[in-house]
Amino acid sequence: MIDFAEIAREKQAQDEINALREKIMRGELPDEDAQSQVPGEIEATLPARFADAEQQLIEALNFQKDLNAKIDSLKEQLLAAMQENGIKKWQSDSLIITRVFGTTRYTLDSKRLEKEAPEVYAHYRKASTTKDSLKITVKGIKD
Repeated sequence: MIDFAEIAREKQAQDEINALREKIMRGELPDEDAQSQVPGEIEATLPARFADAEQQLIEALNFQKDLNAKIDSLKEQLLAAMQENGIKKWQSDSLIITRVFGTTRYTLDSKRLEKEAPEVYAHYRKASTTKDSLKITVKGIKD
């Protein structure tokens, strides 16, 4: 049986993880003394004053990985049950689960287009700017 209260608690935990990640990305680390910025070196060792934030982030990312695996498993179970019973939508007081049917997605092979018709590619390509972000890898943990 699916425990929707457990899913809600896990969703709340996920929200807290995301809030912590956002604080870290904005430089608002949980430790009040760790508000200063990391020097702008290309590569550097994480300063010792960030050790608590580092440990909290590792724990949060590991928890998030476990949580995502559990959510994926629950979603697979729900989808299988909906498929077996021909259900498109389930509702409760706190949740609506809608089955989204598979479709065919069409994409453009931009590398091939650039190679075979560079003038067309150049005419239609669109540049977009991305903001700075963090890529965090926990050593020894595989996705």
